[in-house]
Amino acid sequence: MRETKAILSDINTLVRSKGYIYSLCMLILEDFHYDVEHLHEVNYREHVGFQEVSLLVGCMLHEPIDFSYPEHPKELLRLKSESIRLLSELENTLIESNHKTIKKAIEDSSGLNATDNNIKQLNFFIKEGSITESIIYAKNTSNVHPYNNALKLKYQDDEAWMAKNCGFTIPQALQVIDKIQQNLAVKFRHFYSFMVKNNKSRTKEFNVGPDAWQIDFYPYLDLFNELEAENKETDISKMSVDNWYSFYKNLLFLFTVKRKDLGNEDFIESFLNKFTTDQVAESNRQFEAVGDFNFYRSQPILLLEPGGDDYFIPLTCILYEILYEAPKNWMLDDKGYQETALKHLSDFGHTMCNKILSRVYYPDQMYPNATITDAKGESTQIDILCVIANKALCVQIQSEKVTDITQYNNDKNVLGLLKSAIQDVQKCADKQKRLILSGAKITDKDGLEIKLEQPITEVELMGVTTKNCPTITQQAYIFMDKSKKDSYPLFTSIFELDILAHYLKNPFTFLYYLGQRSKLSNQYIASEEMAYLGYHLCHSLHPSHDKKTIYIDDEYAEYVNRNFFPYLFGIDGWIDDRKDPIKHRWTNTWFSRICKQIKQSNRLDRVDILFHLYDLSMEGIDRMIKRMRDLKEKAQRDGSQDNASIYIKDYDFGLNYLVKSDLDQKKLESDLEEYCQNTKYKHKAHFWLGFGCLTRSTDAYDAIVYLKEPWKYNKEYDRKISKGIRFFKRRN
Repeated sequence: MRETKAILSDINTLVRSKGYIYSLCMLILEDFHYDVEHLHEVNYREHVGFQEVSLLVGCMLHEPIDFSYPEHPKELLRLKSESIRLLSELENTLIESNHKTIKKAIEDSSGLNATDNNIKQLNFFIKEGSITESIIYAKNTSNVHPYNNALKLKYQDDEAWMAKNCGFTIPQALQVIDKIQQNLAVKFRHFYSFMVKNNKSRTKEFNVGPDAWQIDFYPYLDLFNELEAENKETDISKMSVDNWYSFYKNLLFLFTVKRKDLGNEDFIESFLNKFTTDQVAESNRQFEAVGDFNFYRSQPILLLEPGGDDYFIPLTCILYEILYEAPKNWMLDDKGYQETALKHLSDFGHTMCNKILSRVYYPDQMYPNATITDAKGESTQIDILCVIANKALCVQIQSEKVTDITQYNNDKNVLGLLKSAIQDVQKCADKQKRLILSGAKITDKDGLEIKLEQPITEVELMGVTTKNCPTITQQAYIFMDKSKKDSYPLFTSIFELDILAHYLKNPFTFLYYLGQRSKLSNQYIASEEMAYLGYHLCHSLHPSHDKKTIYIDDEYAEYVNRNFFPYLFGIDGWIDDRKDPIKHRWTNTWFSRICKQIKQSNRLDRVDILFHLYDLSMEGIDRMIKRMRDLKEKAQRDGSQDNASIYIKDYDFGLNYLVKSDLDQKKLESDLEEYCQNTKYKHKAHFWLGFGCLTRSTDAYDAIVYLKEPWKYNKEYDRKISKGIRFFKRRN
């Protein structure tokens, strides 16, 4: 496998090819421009991503763009195919390099001293230039997330500063982007209709022979003539040189906006000044490696000619992403406004996280800005504390500390700051967890003590950044201090948190996912959080006893992408269940009924019980439920009493099921308790769960017993086991 430096060298040579700009336009049209009605049909695995196109454009901007036409139209197809091949090779190289590094970090975490480990981690990033938003994650997943609402909320308190220092406000900037999109959409819609129509008219004879290449241009037939012409040539083989020149001109025209079409307001000129690159006068030569600063990622509007009126905009969607980040950096550069800006950003992060988590937790389960103080006076603050039963979630909101420095070039000092910032969050999380588990006093934002219904026995930790950085999960894992064997905090962004809250709709499933992610962080490895989520939704994150390390394919992030965004746009009902692994994922109705009844029981131990059930494999649940239903049906038929038990050694957990006649209602709970105690003792288990059911009951269960005391020797139980005494005799 080649090094990234060699692959990037080939890419730089490729983008200097004559006519490359036109092959790039074709690549973007085919991989990014589809109307929302077909969003659910898109296979993102076959498409290039935002970061990949950004890399191509960034390399192309090393010199002024060459608009000369290729020697032959077939050259465009070769350039497009070679771009895809090189990008795929680069992606595979980065993925393999990351997998090896993370695997090595896992193996070395216990044997290396802190200094050696630190050097190895830093060398990985510097050597291959893969600090971050590289192209190793699932294509367009997080980037197509709409920014409108977050943008307006993020800078709502900074409008006066924006107007004075930038010449426009965020609402005005969104107006300009909307005008750009509307202007280009008219052209693209014209192209869509013709593309769809002519896709259907392709014939088999074009698939073979020396003219087979022509079939790839039939979707573009409308571009070979004046766009509004009535009589158009429709045979590619008969296209004249002038027709091909029209094709090149019109292809570029699809991505071009004229200044006069955007309006005359003063704020429009101010906006363009901030986000435009004069591709002739400004060079992007400092962009040499994947992690280097790329002009295109901050100024994505390209002025075709100095002093001209035409702007080339390859990807309009990243305008939102860049607008989301850029004002923050401008404000932080203003020393007199820096403190105010940081406060506003912090307020935004708290507001967004509270808003998202309130879809998972009830208001009386959430405590913003809670403080924990122990008897010795040691204390710490939690941005958001969520509590249900005996389980707590501590959320730290990092608006700037963790990921902001990833915009800079790969530099040892910068990477050291990133590592330090992540470990600061980890240390704070460890402290929060330690104080909570010690029973320290917890007060709310008003200083009033929070009275919990029971002591907290488990704490999950989460760090959330307001930056849209899909690779923060992987970065954080690489840079966390693994000298401790405690569970690690999960790092994610508000954009990913929004998606997590959509699928993990209640505290039980949400906390279980966080717990599994933390416990299995040394076994499961993925390049972004959405891949973990997709895998969990399809298979559940459970420990593997035959594989030391499991790499989750980016395909699972694409499953989330293809399921969530159609829902977001209101077209999720169009998705074919058979083609959507998430919508068509495993379910067991009877098991869901049991879990629902437990959730609604308000038992103090309900979360522990649910987590034990969630630990069961899908196949195990199906077998268990079938056995339970078979026993109940048999008991209904012959009026008998029946029982069954299972024990799972890996979890040190067992389960009993007891069915009795309706006449034995009062005796059901006492018999179930005795049954569970005896079978628990027999297997020397730590945890045991029992369900009792009356034969004619319509509930999922009528009695429940949960035992969680460590196993201890008991002479009476030993006597029964040694003599083979049956605890229950079946009635005929």
